Amino acid sequence: MILSHRSGNAPIQIEFFVRQICERIKTIREEKKISQDAMGKYLGISGQAFGKLEKGTSKLTVLQLSQIAETLKYPLDRLLDIEPSDSIVEDLERQIKQLKQQIQELKDKDKQNKLFIDLLQDKLKSNE
Repeated sequence: MILSHRSGNAPIQIEFFVRQICERIKTIREEKKISQDAMGKYLGISGQAFGKLEKGTSKLTVLQLSQIAETLKYPLDRLLDIEPSDSIVEDLERQIKQLKQQIQELKDKDKQNKLFIDLLQDKLKSNE
């Protein structure tokens, strides 16, 4: 399997990458003691057809990879051995910071509301 790369039009061999994914699928499936027939049934194919996917002799689709990860209860990014990019990590860190700030604002608002309720209750008591 070859994927062409635009810079210089040099083909990039991805067979090794695909082989690694297939080996990882087999290892995880065997660790979880799931048969090829059971995996095939979940994917809507025969156990023999799943065996070909696992050996890399049949092409895996993105949907099949997703279904395999789901069946194995294994994160797809770990199955593919993908590291999150710096921009994704930075974006997540920014979102976490914003959420922490929103939580603090809610806590502050809650304190203000409690003080206001206490003040109103004191006024009610003094008017009785």
